[in-house]
Amino acid sequence: AISPDPEMDDDDLDMFNDPLGFYFVGVAILAFVVGAAVLIMRRTELAILLLMPSVVALVASAIQAYPFYRRFLLFLSPLEFIVIAVGAHAIVAGLGDARPVGAATIAALLLLNPYAPLDVMRRPISRVEMRPALAYVAEQRAGTDFVYFPYGAEPVVKYYGPRFHLD
Repeated sequence: AISPDPEMDDDDLDMFNDPLGFYFVGVAILAFVVGAAVLIMRRTELAILLLMPSVVALVASAIQAYPFYRRFLLFLSPLEFIVIAVGAHAIVAGLGDARPVGAATIAALLLLNPYAPLDVMRRPISRVEMRPALAYVAEQRAGTDFVYFPYGAEPVVKYYGPRFHLD
């Protein structure tokens, strides 16, 4: 498997937005970093248990053995939520008299995604154009190649496959 991009860019922070669903990614990252620091200082064994899978996935990605990208990170989500919750608690605990307002603000920023309905309007669900994809596969296919189509593509491939000699 391949790492998504050898150079760090904004898409690398998608692990906090895409699989975890945070809209305010900066707040989630801050809470994660604070939570990791608190766990390392207070409960080292628990920190190792919660953070080591992420470290192993990063190392595997660095050696091109596992993609550190979106759906491939879903298994890390529960662990990251715990670390983020510890960090959010530590941030709120450090606010002193402003705790109630701080707790409400942190909770709102982490839990609410006010633009989720608008995201569908920005990137509307559109129909999938399989004809160009099947034409490309047919063009590139050698006589002995085996072509795999996922289960959900079966009706489309049954319909268009004969037109592109992909029977």
